[in-house]
Formats: sequence, structure tokens, C-alpha cells
Amino acid sequence: MKSNKPRMNIKSAEGPFALFVKERRMEMEITQKQLADLTGLSLAFIRSVEQGYVTIQLAKLMELVTALGGMIKVERRFPKLRASTQSHGGK
Repeated sequence: MKSNKPRMNIKSAEGPFALFVKERRMEMEITQKQLADLTGLSLAFIRSVEQGYVTIQLAKLMELVTALGGMIKVERRFPKLRASTQSHGGK
């Protein structure tokens, strides 16, 4: 039975995940079906990622990237915020 949970799938230009997954899968010389079997993820999910759909199913995306020998890296996009020098009545 399908879940009634709302899913957020937004088509984006081929982003880094889409490019990584497709290129790495092709380097490994495996089909989308073989990758789905290898990871335990659905073929539909593999196809969605390769087509550039952004999904909120981060755990599945992490499984896929890890199986392909990659890692997900988070980088700061904005300058680091400084803590207030005068907090709670300090000097």
C-alpha cells in the first residue's frame, strides 16, 4: 500500500547528485536496475535521481551515494556568524 505522506519532488537542472550518480554508475558499467538491486532502492528512485529530481528522502540518497563510493559534503554558503561579545551581561 502506498504511503499518504506528502513527497516533495522538484525537477532541477542536472545537479551534482544527478551527475555523480549517472556518471559513477556508468563507470561501474552497471544498469539502473543493477544499481537498484545493489542498493535495495527502487528503480524509480534511481531514475528520479538521475533525472535531476530533488527529493527530501535524504537517507535513501545517502545510501545511493555511499554505494557508489561517494560521500555527501555540506559546505557553508554564507559567512560564519559571530557570537555576541556581550552576552548575558559579560565584559
